[in-house]
Amino acid sequence: MNIDDPRLAGFSIARFRFTLEALSAMPMPDYKGSIFRGSLGMALNRLFPPAYRELFRDGDGNDDPIRPYVLLPPLDNESSYPVEHTFECGLTLFGAAIRHALACFGAMDYLGNIGLGKARGRFRVLRIEVFRPEGWGECFNRNEGFSGHPTPFSARDFLERLPDMRPDSIELLLRTPLRLKSENRLLGTAPGFGVLMSRLIGRLNLLSMAIQNTPLLNHEQKHSLLALAEKIETVESDWHWEDWSRYSARQREWMKFGGLLGRLAYRGELAPFFPYLKLAEIVHMGGRTPFGLGYVQVVPGNI
Repeated sequence: MNIDDPRLAGFSIARFRFTLEALSAMPMPDYKGSIFRGSLGMALNRLFPPAYRELFRDGDGNDDPIRPYVLLPPLDNESSYPVEHTFECGLTLFGAAIRHALACFGAMDYLGNIGLGKARGRFRVLRIEVFRPEGWGECFNRNEGFSGHPTPFSARDFLERLPDMRPDSIELLLRTPLRLKSENRLLGTAPGFGVLMSRLIGRLNLLSMAIQNTPLLNHEQKHSLLALAEKIETVESDWHWEDWSRYSARQREWMKFGGLLGRLAYRGELAPFFPYLKLAEIVHMGGRTPFGLGYVQVVPGNI
């Protein structure tokens, strides 16, 4: 990867972490991405319709056209939050959608006042942190108000801060369900590294087209990288399939959104892929990313 590539500088990102406190008992589903996405969309539609139209265009979260955001729901397994329980969720905006950051903050605050889901579990926003390549920094505190700016960063800013790592193995931790397709079929088994990288590059290119009207990797770069990816070995992995469903008001039916959870392990010359895999921690992978699916963490090592 050429870190001086202007396409990396134009790939703009704003990433936020919300710390919330329950003000009433809050019943929660097993997977919390659906309830947060649907409720945030409702709040934006009421308060900031232009932001809603840009972020939630068709109202159902399909990945076509590409969505300029990803959610990261609370990752715990709690079925209910008691009063004064604190929890976290995240939001990442891309490209032109970054201008709606303050609208999203206002919608989250409004959502806490009216309550989340059918039970109307109320909460308040204690803190909002903004990610920078050097680390997280607070931009809002309940007691002090705004103390900073929701400043975006670029993919180049992020990658410049990465250590020069040349791992001979990695573990990919699947923190929320991963949905990948191969030959237009949803994969129900651990993907080979070639398939994994093909889908990741495809996502990065689609996002880059949405952000700056040019793919992040051209055809030759993609072909060369994927040829190397076919040489990477898939080693023993520990994963399982997890189903969850949501009701689509638009389609008037229940929809299954299952995916792979656990870890995937790969071995080989992984240095060329490490920067792209680290970007995957931010942009997520696979389908249904607006609901928070496809959140991965990369752990280099020596398997």
